[in-house]
Amino acid sequence: MAKKKTDEIPNDIPSPNFDTEENAVKSKKNTWHWAQVSLVCILKILVSLIAASLAWGCNSSQNIILRFLITLIAVLFSEFYVIYYAFYRVFMGNNCPI
Repeated sequence: MAKKKTDEIPNDIPSPNFDTEENAVKSKKNTWHWAQVSLVCILKILVSLIAASLAWGCNSSQNIILRFLITLIAVLFSEFYVIYYAFYRVFMGNNCPI
């Protein structure tokens, strides 16, 4: 049996051609896509700021480190915190301790 050289490149593998028009169209995103991405990012930032404000205000009687940690968790999970705040604080009538 003859040994095969491992450093030879097989001839049956096509060389990649990255300059084709089809690849350029597939990789390029249209304007509507980027508008949607921008809108989602702006909404996420807005909801995060609202959650941070609510958490910071409701924990005004807490230690500053605990207040910062609760606000950080509220920002990370801002959608859930705003829903929690709406149900627990607004609908159930549990006001923030001031």
